[in-house]
Amino acid sequence: MSEPTRFYGKVIMYLVLLSPLFWMLMCSPVMSTSLESRSGAYTAYMMGLKEELDGNLLEANSWYKKAYDLDPGSTEVLKALAKVSVRLGRLDEAQEWIERALEINPNDIDLLLLLSKILIHENKTKDARQVLEEVVVKYPNNDQALLVLGTLYAESHNYDKARCFLEKAARLNTRKAFMAYYFLGRMAKDRKKYAEAESYLNLALKKNAFFTPALFELADVYERQGKVKKAMNTYQAVILRQHDNIKARQRLLFLLLENGREKEALKQIRVLRRIAKSDANVQFRLSLVLLQLDRPRQALDILKGLRHRMKDNSQVNFYLGLALERLGRDKEAARIYSSIPESSETGVDAVIRLSRLFFKEGNEGKAVSALEKAVADNPQRVDLYTALASLYEKIGQPERAVNVLKSGIKKNPDNKALAMSLVMLLDNMGKKDVAISFARTILRSHPDYVPALNYIGYTYAELGRNLDEAERLLKKAVTLVPEDGFVSDSLGWLYFKKKEFQKAFKYLKKARTLVPDDPIIAEHMGDLYFARQEFKNAVKAYSHALKKAKKKDDKRRIRKELQKAKDAFSDIPDY
Repeated sequence: MSEPTRFYGKVIMYLVLLSPLFWMLMCSPVMSTSLESRSGAYTAYMMGLKEELDGNLLEANSWYKKAYDLDPGSTEVLKALAKVSVRLGRLDEAQEWIERALEINPNDIDLLLLLSKILIHENKTKDARQVLEEVVVKYPNNDQALLVLGTLYAESHNYDKARCFLEKAARLNTRKAFMAYYFLGRMAKDRKKYAEAESYLNLALKKNAFFTPALFELADVYERQGKVKKAMNTYQAVILRQHDNIKARQRLLFLLLENGREKEALKQIRVLRRIAKSDANVQFRLSLVLLQLDRPRQALDILKGLRHRMKDNSQVNFYLGLALERLGRDKEAARIYSSIPESSETGVDAVIRLSRLFFKEGNEGKAVSALEKAVADNPQRVDLYTALASLYEKIGQPERAVNVLKSGIKKNPDNKALAMSLVMLLDNMGKKDVAISFARTILRSHPDYVPALNYIGYTYAELGRNLDEAERLLKKAVTLVPEDGFVSDSLGWLYFKKKEFQKAFKYLKKARTLVPDDPIIAEHMGDLYFARQEFKNAVKAYSHALKKAKKKDDKRRIRKELQKAKDAFSDIPDY
């Protein structure tokens, strides 16, 4: 078929499809133009329509303007000019065409709805609401106006009005009723009314079972309510419908990770790596997950690809260095860390990692110099003071470590964590009384600071001094953080020292439930069982403590206690 034949075939098709429009344009009583002008206007209009359908918006706009010049009283031509102006991004122009059309026909619902859309695009929501409320007065059953009005009021947090319009749209029970229930569900979710949200979203899905956004929102509502199994099943249902739904796969991935389902999580990572190749943000998040799962080689593959695309991105470079470090490729990691500007987002973190690599290779001077320079350049970065203090402690210069932390505290006087680092350093140096004194200083300005309360209470328990004061401080700490296993252990250990074994058992048992793999808590439980002459239970507790212990001194001490418990109950077989 020749090009002209195809062209005229299209024109004939448009004429057939739009024949009612032809008669509207030709016979409209509002037109005062001659028949010849109306015929020319119609031809120009059809040419504009053809160009618009072919995607040639500028040509379409030109033809529509010719149609308007020939017939300025045609609302259809004005409407076409408004719509193509919107598509061209000429919103002011579009609004002008609509206002001219509304002068001719002020009750044209399509024009009013189009005007409201333009006003929304221009962030003139108040004006848009006014236009839509005019529509609702004239056409109270127009579901489109009701839906948009409801969402606009929800965005401005006028939830009562929003609900009024959306519920009315839902009651109309039109084909768009599912959208009304969907928006009602989202609004309830935003207001943390999760049961209500769940109900509305299920109604949306009942009206339109194939509306995937409602299914995704329902999964989110389940997740927020802690209904993990339902959330995962619903995200999986979304994925069954939309295999490449990146958002649903990411949410499912994090739920799987939170619930220890590593194998399934890795499957999702493999799929996401494939379907989100071009999405740098998704790929970067996947690399972080792989590092968290101790899979640095796979993380490295992703990060290398990202570095080719964004060579100067400090975050990509930092985690690339971390992946190389995890793989034992320290020299390559050091080169990457060195390339990151200190002023960038991860620059200081890179300096800290680099100093550790210098220390690891035996270059203590270089490690110290890197951190000292960074501290001087970034006096408000608390982690630099703790890193430098830790380094001085490792190389046998604890007094210099103390001076570094004191300098940091002077420049950051309100930082409790930094002050607490000094307390723990002094404790490690054997200066417990000085450490307790500093901890008291913290409590004077921050009386509810749990680490300081716990330190003083536990240290007094260990020393067997001021046990009543220790009890008061630790009881306060437990009240502030009842689900902190280490604080519960401290109070239990205090009661053990006071020989109040029943109270000790209550708190040590809770501590072991909260932190089942901590060797010191398990050892404390063994000490309690031994004191109560429950030697079999003591052996079990000490055996668990020995299994979990990592430090040589802890292992040596626990092994002796275990043997002592076995000897006390000779019938227990060797472990």
